[in-house]
Parts: sequence; C-alpha cells; structure tokens
Amino acid sequence: MDEAEIDDHARQLVTAFALPSKVGRLNSLRSTDEKRAKFRTGLGLMPFRSDRTTRLSHADSSPSAVLTRLRDLGAGERCVVFEEGREWAGTLDDAVAAVVGQGDGAVISCLPGRLGYAESESGERLVLSLDE
Repeated sequence: MDEAEIDDHARQLVTAFALPSKVGRLNSLRSTDEKRAKFRTGLGLMPFRSDRTTRLSHADSSPSAVLTRLRDLGAGERCVVFEEGREWAGTLDDAVAAVVGQGDGAVISCLPGRLGYAESESGERLVLSLDE
C-alpha cells in the first residue's frame, strides 16, 4: 500500500467512527509528518462513537479471538495500523500480533470506513464496525 491508500484508510476511519466533534480536527492532522504524529496520538485517546463500537470483554480479547472476530466480520488479509510512533500497512495477522495486548494505543483499519479494531494504552479494546 502506498501513502495515498494509507491516507484513505485514515480519512474513512475517522469519518465513519470518530465522534462528530472530532472528525474535522482529526482529518486536518494528515497534512504533514508532524501533524500525522498528533493524528495517531488523537486516535489513541479513543474518540470513537459508541453506536459504532463493541467493547470486547477480557475473554473475547485474546489475539486469536480478535483475529477470528475481524475475519468473521469480513476483514481481508491487508490492513493499515496507526500506532503512536508510526503507521504501516501489512497483513491482518501481523497487525493483530503487533497490537493486541501490547499496552500501546493503536488502531487497525481492516476495511476503510467499515471495519477496524482499537486498543487504548489502558487496555480498552473495541471493534469498530458499521455492520455489527
């Protein structure tokens, strides 16, 4: 995936799942590398709409359970990860292994504007979905 595709994932993720009061600000933080760092920090604060998220219980939040749930909801093999220090594209398996249970704020965008996963530094874990 190139930078334009990663930016598309970011824009659609924010538009679909962020609180309406945060959408403009978060989308404006994609214009420079410095602002992108603020964007990733902003996502780590979990600014997501409660009507489009499902909080995972401890029992449902192991890496294998998260991977199964995302696949059951239609996630493909490629995704984009937004972490505090970087953003990257990779396989869903690698993304889940890198994010779930690591104690860092991160978001996985599986299907742009349709499906994702978010985890806060405090361990809160959410499935972001328009279809669930």
